Amino acid sequence: MREMGTTITLAQLKEEYTAASTTLSRRQYGDLHLRCFATRLVAQGRSKMRWAGRFLVIAATALLAATAAAEERGRFVILWRGLEQGIEVPTSADVWRFGGGASQTVRRVEGVPFVVQSWMLMVQCPGTEGSTGPLSAQIGVPQAYVSAYSWLHLLVSAGHATSVPDGVLVGWVMVHHTDGTCSTLELVMGKNIAEWAYARPDNQECLGHRKIPGVPYGALDTVGYWFYSKLELARKPIVSIELRIEALACHERAACPAHPDAGTTSWLRIHLEALTLER
Repeated sequence: MREMGTTITLAQLKEEYTAASTTLSRRQYGDLHLRCFATRLVAQGRSKMRWAGRFLVIAATALLAATAAAEERGRFVILWRGLEQGIEVPTSADVWRFGGGASQTVRRVEGVPFVVQSWMLMVQCPGTEGSTGPLSAQIGVPQAYVSAYSWLHLLVSAGHATSVPDGVLVGWVMVHHTDGTCSTLELVMGKNIAEWAYARPDNQECLGHRKIPGVPYGALDTVGYWFYSKLELARKPIVSIELRIEALACHERAACPAHPDAGTTSWLRIHLEALTLER
């Protein structure tokens, strides 16, 4: 008998197989049978093995992709004002379509899917032009999605806020739980929120806060920015999300006669543009 691993032709192996089949032990007979089978595959070429390998890779890739899509569909829930249910966006989606309605583009920020609904919630200081607010606004969580979540992801912006200085608390995002408690995110100018149009040339002279990084939208001279934040949540069911403005911030704007909004010194707005809950 030859040692395992010795190079051998198919014809030689067949001779050994025939001559020794009656004298080998069951284990030796099995080893020789496997060697014969392997050598036959080599002699016939490796094409079948290559195709089998390709099939396994394709199947494994498809399985991983399907698993990832299922995990994300269960991981993220997007809230939409006026909709009776949440939106669960699959991994590969670039567009989310209402049942029988218009398409909405899925924007991804730091891997989180958003469907932007401009001014989903908007709160506003009482202004000199007769506007009266509101100082607070809420969006309810659809009953089917009243559950515990680990994170709230959001896009916010401020309007008529060009001259509000860095570090001013302008409002809160408050997540209300079923037990009456809430998780709160402070919105601080120049930290996690800023004037949406801070890049406009006519805003530069009066800009009172930093140009924090934002998510751009629009084009050319109308470009604006949304600002991404996230809030870690208590693992308790959520019933609603509230946006509230800090009334004291309405008077934090420095005088800037050159600014086009100089006559509306207390007309500060906060916009909540998109909300995504993560399980």
